[in-house]
This record gives sequence, C-alpha cells and structure tokens, in this order.
Amino acid sequence: MHAAVGPIALAGSADLGFQARSDDFAGGLALDLTGSIADLQTPFAEADALLGEAVTFKTSLTQSEDGLAVESLEVKGGHAELDAKGDLNEGFSRVAADYDLSLSDLSVLAPSLGLAIAGQLTGNGRIEGDVTAPQVAGTAALRDATLADVSLSKLDLDYRLTDLTTAPQGTLAVTGQSTYGAIAANGAFLYDQERLRLDPLHVQARSANIHADGPLDIDLASGLVSGKLRGQSEDLGKLSDLAGGWLAGRATATAELAAKAGAQGTTLSAQTEGFGFDDLRIGKADLSLESDDLLGDFSGSASLTATDLAYGDQKLDRNTPQRRNENGAGSPWRTANPWNELFDDKFIVFLFFPMNNRPVVI
Repeated sequence: MHAAVGPIALAGSADLGFQARSDDFAGGLALDLTGSIADLQTPFAEADALLGEAVTFKTSLTQSEDGLAVESLEVKGGHAELDAKGDLNEGFSRVAADYDLSLSDLSVLAPSLGLAIAGQLTGNGRIEGDVTAPQVAGTAALRDATLADVSLSKLDLDYRLTDLTTAPQGTLAVTGQSTYGAIAANGAFLYDQERLRLDPLHVQARSANIHADGPLDIDLASGLVSGKLRGQSEDLGKLSDLAGGWLAGRATATAELAAKAGAQGTTLSAQTEGFGFDDLRIGKADLSLESDDLLGDFSGSASLTATDLAYGDQKLDRNTPQRRNENGAGSPWRTANPWNELFDDKFIVFLFFPMNNRPVVI
C-alpha cells in the first residue's frame, strides 16, 4: 500500500474491512471501517518508532457533499493510541478535529532524537486548518519520565503548534516536579528535522532563573548548542541538596555557546556574593572560563578573582601553608586546605597574590 494524507506519504501492507450503515446513498454514505496496517512507514522516524510494525484502526465515517464527518477514529500502535472525531471539509482540504493521545513508552524515541528519554505521555487537544499545515492546541501530561539525566516525576504542558507537517513551530508552557524540585518554563520553538530553535526561552527551578538572550539553536544530530544564556539565583541555599553540602550566597552568570568543529565551545562568566560551600567562604568572586570543548577533552582557560577567602576559621592569604609535591618542592598552585579538592588541575590553576584587602587572583 502507498497512500498520502495531505502531504504525508504512507507505505505498508493494509488489511481492510467495511460495513455500510445507510440505504440513503443520495444523502451520503455512512461506513464503519476496521483494519490493520503492517510494516507502516511514515516520513517521520519518531512516528514509526511509536506506532511500531503493526497498527490497527477502526472508524465510523459519514460522507457529505462538502467532505467527510469522522464520527469516531481509534488507532492503536505498539506504543501509541489515538482517539479522535471531527470533519474533513472543503473537498478534504481542511480539517477540524478533537483528539486524545496516549504514548506508553517514550524510550523508543531515544534513537531518532539522539537523547536519553523515557516515561509516559497523555494528552488531548484540537487540530484544525489546512491539511497541509494544520494548527494544534492542547495539553499534555508527562509522568515518571527522564530526560537526559533529569528525572521528571510530573510535567504538565500547554502547547500551540503551527505548520505541523513541514516545519513544526509554536509555543510551550511547562510546570512540574523534577530532580531539581519544582520547575516552570515557557517559550517558543521551531523544529526543522535538523535543528531545534528556542526563542524565547525562560526556565525557573527553585531559586534559579535562566533565560535565552536571543535564539538558542540545538543541533539534533550532535546535541551541540549555539546561543547565549543568562541566569541568576538570589538564594543559592535552596540548591544545597543538589550541591551535596551547605550552600549560600547569590550568583549571576552568562554563557555564550557555539558549535566549533564538532565540539561544544563555551565562554562563561559568573559572579557571586556571600558565597559559601560547607566550610569555604568567599566574599565576592568573578569567574571567567573559555573552552573549545567543554563536554569532551577540556581545552581552554579559566580565571577566578575573589576577595575575603576563608576555610573554616582560617583566612586564606600568602601565609597559608603550601602542599609539597613528591620531589619536596613547594607547589604554588595548591594549598594544604581540603577545599582545593573541589577543583581539578585539568580545569584551573590556582595562583595566590593576596595583599591586605586586594583581591585573590586564582
């Protein structure tokens, strides 16, 4: 079987059965259709993964002079179920329908999305407009899910989508519970098979607020991101359990991201005030970092300027004892204090130049 629904080409092996429900053929034919499609193929890898190798359906249709009334439609695939009713009008060129959708296992989407994902999704909404580029609006609920390394016990979405079959785009509003506690996000997106563009984007999780400063592009093949993010937290203490210890202070940060030769290029700047982590205290700090490969073999540079450093009741200054290396020589970039174990030589080299109230340059 080769067929098309609007601009969407379908292929597979179909087995159909039907029963007429009307003797008044002049007034329009009413039919009950049942069937199955084996080896169904669509232009969308995600749809193929959700529907699986065998799809069953049944529907009740009534033909009219203007088009077709779909009194009921039930479609069941390997990991997806759809119930819908509506109309195809104006010579089957326009659609108006309400639907309920259930996706039982999102993990089947991982290979085509290039992203670790799992969970179940249910939703309902309405689709209407030209069949070649319909609009969709609705709500969805995600439960017991994971996205990358983030666990999402509950996530509710409101969405409006346009140009669904060619270059889907629209708006999303999300609220839920995650590994990072309560989260809320809203923004607009454009999906073109190779790239996902988010513009605008705003995310709030606990005391942290993050937003995109202009378009944020995600390459779906590599997962690399290009764009600019800004974030701030007025109370880092609310993130203590995520940090694995007592945390305090406020912070602001800006990250400029770029795909460079297949690697994630990053320029980061961050500022903190009243920062504390367990026994470490820093009055003010200014961090800058540049890397051509943040997620792989790190290469780049980093610097940190800080004032009023202390570990426990000990203030860190030029008299802080130095660690000795295996040859017995003093190491100018390490002190004997255990807070240095928070850092890795691979990322940053510490050089202390404290003089009275002058900053410590690290």
